[in-house]
Amino acid sequence: MNTKDFLPNSSHNSPIPSPLPNRGGDGVGAEPDPLLSAEDDLRTVEFIKAYLPQELKERFSDDDLFYFIDVLADYFVDSGLLDQEPDADGCIEVDTEAAAKHLADAARKDHIGDFDPEDLVWVVQGELEYGE
Repeated sequence: MNTKDFLPNSSHNSPIPSPLPNRGGDGVGAEPDPLLSAEDDLRTVEFIKAYLPQELKERFSDDDLFYFIDVLADYFVDSGLLDQEPDADGCIEVDTEAAAKHLADAARKDHIGDFDPEDLVWVVQGELEYGE
């Protein structure tokens, strides 16, 4: 059975609450507290590891996951996702497939490794689920 059979959301879109969670800052223009950010990143990594299906758990090291959550946070900002208007439920649609492809491309470019975007959809979904 291939990984696609296990994808958490076959449409590759996932609603997330808006705004995205503040990862350590205490307001607009505030500098994030590095200790709070590190603690939140650690909790995010632990959540994603628990969220991943068993067959994917060994494919991602903790360092890989820390890298991916940093790249994903930059992607949310750079893609204009944070500028979108939320829907009636206060959510923004995220194209998880595009986000996963971005993670795979960034990891390849940064010489982190060669990752399958279909596997990275789980990482994106885990990060979004943690944010809720």
